Amino acid sequence: MVAVKVPSAYQKAIYEWVREGTGHAAVVARAGSGKTTTIVNMTQLLSGRVLLLAFNKAIAMEMAQRLPSSRAKVMVKTINAMGHGIICRNMGPVEVDTRKLRRLARAVLPPSEYKFTAGPLIDLVRFARNSLTLPGPDYVQRLWAMVDRFEMDLCGETVENLLPYLLKILDMAEREMEDKQVIDFDEQIYWPVVKIQAGEWSAPNYDWVLVDEAQDTAAGNQALATSLLRPGRGRFVAVADPAQSIYAWRSADPEAMSELSRKLAEMGPAFAELPLSISYRCPLSHIRLAQEIVPSIEPFPENPEGTITKIGGSSLDASDDPIVAGARPNDLVICRRNAPLFKLYLQLIVSGKAVYFRGRDVGKQLISLVERVENTTLDDEAVPEERSDQFHSPIQDGTDYWPVLEPFDRKLRFYREREVQKLQIRELFSLAENLQDKCACLATLRTHLGSVAAMKKRLQEMFTDEAKTNAVQLSTIHRAKGLEADRVWIVDYSLLPTYFPNSGPARRQQERNCKYVAVTRSKRDLFLVG
Repeated sequence: MVAVKVPSAYQKAIYEWVREGTGHAAVVARAGSGKTTTIVNMTQLLSGRVLLLAFNKAIAMEMAQRLPSSRAKVMVKTINAMGHGIICRNMGPVEVDTRKLRRLARAVLPPSEYKFTAGPLIDLVRFARNSLTLPGPDYVQRLWAMVDRFEMDLCGETVENLLPYLLKILDMAEREMEDKQVIDFDEQIYWPVVKIQAGEWSAPNYDWVLVDEAQDTAAGNQALATSLLRPGRGRFVAVADPAQSIYAWRSADPEAMSELSRKLAEMGPAFAELPLSISYRCPLSHIRLAQEIVPSIEPFPENPEGTITKIGGSSLDASDDPIVAGARPNDLVICRRNAPLFKLYLQLIVSGKAVYFRGRDVGKQLISLVERVENTTLDDEAVPEERSDQFHSPIQDGTDYWPVLEPFDRKLRFYREREVQKLQIRELFSLAENLQDKCACLATLRTHLGSVAAMKKRLQEMFTDEAKTNAVQLSTIHRAKGLEADRVWIVDYSLLPTYFPNSGPARRQQERNCKYVAVTRSKRDLFLVG
């Protein structure tokens, strides 16, 4: 990113609003626009008690380190840490048990159902709490609406089947919090919101509350943050890029910024939307490409021109694949789907290049899918026995390949066809595509590894959430938000944005946002493949 000492006209307007304006504001900060610098400079103009809520610990630490020492009244926290403090304020010390939901799921589910029902049940509980979809009239219908809104994968389960267990878990979770002072990660937000709204708990108040990455907030995050304003005179600033809202799969509200802006306007006494549109990260040619999606993003005139190289259909099985041949250490390779990256990962390993895959939770999800497939009951006539002439193993693990994997292959095809059909019947086409993507990952992996145990081991090893140097980094677009690199490859670029038959306006916008995020990751060279 180009180092700039003179504030832009947009930054000056924001600082002027802080000094002379009234009410609340939303700062629309486009990709690479110097958002962090702007927030830090804003805090130097604020008076009274100031709270800055960051998206995660790393961002909170960066913000705190960049604040001048004179700003002792600025508190920097994640929203979860803030909620945790409110719980301790009202209850005393509590223990955060990240496996609490899993323990409760094991307690309420029949042993025979736990292995395959616990995951969907836990997801349903988490999304219900984060989105504040609470028990009450028409609860089944509201839960189904939540499932559809966030396109949740219930793995063949239904809301009706899971509801009794969900209600038991909500009750047990509250009793465990009150009796044993044990909470889980999400309850750091959920209980402060519920208890404050009920008038049972108190919370600190601030003259200014600033929320970074507000486009990635859920309803619970927003409710907690706005409850911390000093009554009658507190001011709220949401800093966000609505065009980078792509975390619905994490329970972030797809309409987070429009909902939050509406709430702030209703709170009064005034509301302003302030643009921060100049990108200091992206080269001029990349900005022109991004403007096809988000016309309001602007280039910093002194940015380099950069390069955009378009590469035709890529065969990741070919030894002369352009990415395998051309990828360099510290390159970032991104794709909307996982399966193409799986093929690329294996090819890069074979070619002797250091590579890692971002997203430890992806590996856990795929291991869970392997176990589901393993435990699938298969009729003899469900899937015909087929032998593949393309079966090969450039990564040897010393096992007898085909005899071990043949039953798994048949179960995988059967499971995929059965579960995809269920999702398509309910017109959940994006979930059906996601499941097919995961199954394609396993199909790719099984052609290189000879046993299910070897597949699980590889899945545990290949994913990480930690950055590595001197290695090619692979990531889905969703996990690449916030990342940048000098050289970025976008695989299957022609498929962006990816629309599904019944996609509503919010879903279609999230897919356009994915493309926007993808083309704004590079600081120099951009390769559009396929």
